[in-house]
Amino acid sequence: MKINNRVRIIAISGDGSAAGKTFAASVFAQATFSIASGIRCELQRLYPGYQWSNREQSYKNTTLVKEYGGGRHTVRGVLLEYGQSKCRTDPCHWVSLLGDQIAHSLQIASGIRTLAIDDIRKTCELDHLRQRFPDLLVHLHVASPTAVHEPEFDAETLKAKADYVVAWHKD
Repeated sequence: MKINNRVRIIAISGDGSAAGKTFAASVFAQATFSIASGIRCELQRLYPGYQWSNREQSYKNTTLVKEYGGGRHTVRGVLLEYGQSKCRTDPCHWVSLLGDQIAHSLQIASGIRTLAIDDIRKTCELDHLRQRFPDLLVHLHVASPTAVHEPEFDAETLKAKADYVVAWHKD
């Protein structure tokens, strides 16, 4: 498989939820991909009455999914719990799917020089991408004092492994 080696893939991690990963992707890349896109597609099939692709924090944090877990989980909670359940047997389940999508896109893309993955949360995801796209990948970590820490993920380790750290400052 021939991939355009003039493309740069920016893998973006952050200090937690709402760190500014998606905003950084919009600043630094022409196209954005998400590991969670596979999760969102599956959940859209299972629970079609919800806006799984809505990235607004207020929607994800306040909308309850009535059909899941007795209606006690928010959209964010379902995304996290469902996504993690698939990773119990294969920690790289979602990033492997995304890698296939990116490889296909790079074969057919024209004019795209930078693309971003805006939701790296685990070291295994970063390691998988570095192995799959060794000459194309740059890892950027977004440090933000307003990020909501996610203890189930590897933010501190990812920050230490980053090629670059971008710090957002509260005005």
